[in-house]
Amino acid sequence: MKKNIVWLASYPKSGNTWFRSFLYALLTDVSVDINRLNEICSNFSYKGFFRKMTDFSPDYFYDSEIKCLLPEVYQQYALDRPDISYFKIHDAFTFNLLGEPIVPEQVTMGAIYLIRNPLDVSISLARHYDFSIDESIEMMNNHHYVIAEQKNNLNVKTQFQQLLKSWRLHVESWTRLPNFPVAVVRYEDMLDKPLETFSRALNLLDLKFTNEQINKAIEASSFFKLKKQEQASGFIEKPAKAKMFFNDGKKDNWKEILHNSQIQKILHENEELMKLYNYC
Repeated sequence: MKKNIVWLASYPKSGNTWFRSFLYALLTDVSVDINRLNEICSNFSYKGFFRKMTDFSPDYFYDSEIKCLLPEVYQQYALDRPDISYFKIHDAFTFNLLGEPIVPEQVTMGAIYLIRNPLDVSISLARHYDFSIDESIEMMNNHHYVIAEQKNNLNVKTQFQQLLKSWRLHVESWTRLPNFPVAVVRYEDMLDKPLETFSRALNLLDLKFTNEQINKAIEASSFFKLKKQEQASGFIEKPAKAKMFFNDGKKDNWKEILHNSQIQKILHENEELMKLYNYC
């Protein structure tokens, strides 16, 4: 069976949109259009994809049923496509009621797992969801947290619900459970050493580009350009309550913003894993 699906996986606000923008620039060799990223990287949780592939309305299935159907849907999709396909996913790497991973390992080439210092993630999440920082920390430490939560699919939401779990469990699920290659890419390395970091990720995908091409794509997807584009034309992925999707894109904001008690709450839950990735 062909292995031609690549997952761009991450906990929210960890660089997924940035990496997708980079891929857009690299694969199309045109200026990044943040409102057309789905043309090169679809969303695993998008209901429209399920409807298109099956001719069934997702509104008539419970989430547990959807999670049992999705692996087969993506296997069929992979069989029908000769080239590599990319999918963004925020779900933790979990298993459905049939005991199968919700993403089909049989057709997976690999995954890029984007990780960011949870101390900074807590601030970015608060801005993204219009939470207080204490609420975002509570979210990150919740082992059962779900986004786009719904009792069934009978509503106007365009995405299926996604089980994140806690930040720690999300990272562990994608870095320890899959039976396919996973390249862990730190957000901070994308900032500090972009050519080396993006090149390493491309090696997993067996994509051959010159340093000149990679640097051109890095420049085209710079945070400044993405933010400027959002200011000019908006961004369809911005939550309604968020002022902006692209804020400052920096690292170590936590040093100026978080209180010691907030830092300790994050460390208490995540310190061992944070040490593994040089975050403390």
